[in-house]
Amino acid sequence: MLTELGKLLLQKNLAIDVTIQSESERLELQEGQLKSTAITRLTAKTKSLLFNQIETLFKEQLLSGKLEMFSVAIVHMNWEEAKRLSKEVEPV
Repeated sequence: MLTELGKLLLQKNLAIDVTIQSESERLELQEGQLKSTAITRLTAKTKSLLFNQIETLFKEQLLSGKLEMFSVAIVHMNWEEAKRLSKEVEPV
């Protein structure tokens, strides 16, 4: 599923690259007990202003309740990647 979502983001020029991390571990404290959950994470290098468009696209794929989505700002990036992001990702 995540591979297809990543492919969709790239085909629609909504990201310049996608990373899929299998079997990451999430730790949470629930009722005083440490809980470990295996998760798979998709990270896409994109523009923050495209978040709503990407969320809508994922909802169209009937995934609204199955994904946790959040944005992490890219504070610093090397100039080559910044130019690539500006040039290759859909203008906003």
